[in-house]
Amino acid sequence: MSLNSDFSDAQLQIICETANVIACECPAQLVDLLRKIREFRHYTLECIEFAPEETEIHQWLGGEMIQVESLLSEIIVEFMRREDLLDEQQQLDLGKLRDRNTRAALRQRQQMQQPWNHLDADPVMDEFDFSMKQQQFYKQIQALNASLEQQVQEQTAELRRSLVLARVLKQITDEIRSSLNPQTVLQTIVDEVRSLFDTDRVVMYRFDQEWVGEVVVESVLEPWQRVLGNTYQDNCFPEESGQQYLEGRVRAIDNLEESDIADCHKGLLRAMQVKANLVVPIRMLGQVWGLLIAHECRAPRHWEDFEIDLLQQLADQAAIAIQQAELYEQSCVAAATARAQARQLEQTANELAQALQDLQQAQSQLVQTEKMSSLGQLVAGVAHEINNPVSFIYGNLSHATSYAQDLFAVIAAYQEQCPQPSDRTQAVLDRVDLDFIKEDFPKILGSMKVGSERIRQIVLSLQNFSRADQTEKKLADIHQGIDNTLMILQHRLKPNGTDAGIQIIKNYGKLPLIDCFAGQLNQVFMNLISNAIDALEERTTCELITAGQQLATQPNQITIQTSIASAASIQIRIADNGLGMTEDIRSHLFDPFFTTKPVGKGTGLGLAISYQIIERHGGSIVCNSQWGKGTEFCIELPIHAKN
Repeated sequence: MSLNSDFSDAQLQIICETANVIACECPAQLVDLLRKIREFRHYTLECIEFAPEETEIHQWLGGEMIQVESLLSEIIVEFMRREDLLDEQQQLDLGKLRDRNTRAALRQRQQMQQPWNHLDADPVMDEFDFSMKQQQFYKQIQALNASLEQQVQEQTAELRRSLVLARVLKQITDEIRSSLNPQTVLQTIVDEVRSLFDTDRVVMYRFDQEWVGEVVVESVLEPWQRVLGNTYQDNCFPEESGQQYLEGRVRAIDNLEESDIADCHKGLLRAMQVKANLVVPIRMLGQVWGLLIAHECRAPRHWEDFEIDLLQQLADQAAIAIQQAELYEQSCVAAATARAQARQLEQTANELAQALQDLQQAQSQLVQTEKMSSLGQLVAGVAHEINNPVSFIYGNLSHATSYAQDLFAVIAAYQEQCPQPSDRTQAVLDRVDLDFIKEDFPKILGSMKVGSERIRQIVLSLQNFSRADQTEKKLADIHQGIDNTLMILQHRLKPNGTDAGIQIIKNYGKLPLIDCFAGQLNQVFMNLISNAIDALEERTTCELITAGQQLATQPNQITIQTSIASAASIQIRIADNGLGMTEDIRSHLFDPFFTTKPVGKGTGLGLAISYQIIERHGGSIVCNSQWGKGTEFCIELPIHAKN
């Protein structure tokens, strides 16, 4: 019989194997086969019962087995015919089978097959039908399992690629968060891509406005050459390629020598030892920032679709990282610029404040200088105007004394000649008290002389103090300047009512003449001694107990001490035993406009100007004071003038 050609190879193989078993010389194998079929059927039914959700599949498989059932029926009936047995019986009867063992085996076979008839084939056909269905089901399950395994493998590979991509993206993101340095971020990207793709070189190629590219970052294995920092002007790169890259073009070259790119482009890649490459664009803000390129230098390489997609995703992530890093860098630059501008503005403000302070100080000093200049001119004018009549008076006092003596001598001679004066003369003598005049008039002339000398001394002190005509440093006597100052302030030093006055203690050393502006130094002495007098005037008769002492019981004293500090300088100390001052006040003492006096009694410029005068002379001035222990100013001045 001929088998139906519509059956598959697997079905035909099963049918042939079944037919061969039935046709074998040992029919006992048929019984064993039926037993195994029943066992397999029982096992299959248990599997179906255990997995009822597969019933639909078994029903589908059963529906496809109609032709197999029909064919099996024909095969079983065909092989169960008795023609073969009759042929063997004829051979036995004719004696053709003379071998005793063969004849015995043939008889045994006939005996075993005799119970079978055409109707007995139905159960066998049922068993074989089911066996064929189970075998076909098993084959289908194997095919489904293979398909599922392939899908699982593909999904596993896809999941593995996703995990790798997630790891790389996390590494890049962590690098962005940790450094925010564009170069560091880009280096991390190319290192991760080269490791992920197991390729020889990965670079980032950045374009400028003229489509000239530079390798800005690179990750390369040995021994392949480095191309970092190289600039390439590929004339084979048309401008429309930039637009294509902007639209998402990707170039994957598996084999450089077999590619269809231009020869000049091939030459450029050969120079970099490239055998295969994969190029994806880095797009940012509607422009092509550059390219992310993977180079295979060892041999040609086929780039899988998932590799292309993965590299493009990394390029997109690189664009985000670059944009964030550049924004951060721009913000840092802007912040640094703002800080620099703030520092510049602060410096400008400080300079303006200092300039304003200097201007105010210069203005105040100018006013003070003008005041002192005006005062010097006034004093000089007054001294000149006073000095003339005083000199006239002082010069005539000696003549007046001589004349008075002569007159008294004439009167004495007249009295001797006329011991008995007339009544009129006697009346005049009684009225003027000639004896008193003789005694008192010389005293008056002496007082006038002393007063004239005093006025002359004061005028001289005023002239020496003002020094209005001095425009350069000259040799001057420091002691004379101090004494002139004390002369001018004499009225504040004398006792006044209940005030016992101020005692001046001078401890002058032997000082040389020094180069200085004497008028300016006299102004310093005037400020310091005046402040000392002010401090002493603040003392009251109340007991102010400080450090166990009663200051009210101490006399007011100003001590002036001079000495040679070194071979090149002298020292002047002016101290008082007033109330002293706190550290906070002392630290601001030389600041312009700083004063502790009531409004209207001080400008706060005296000590500031004094500080500048001493500084202009190349010297120094310091204040030592404690509350309750008085105040001392120490001045050091160079002996010789400094340029």
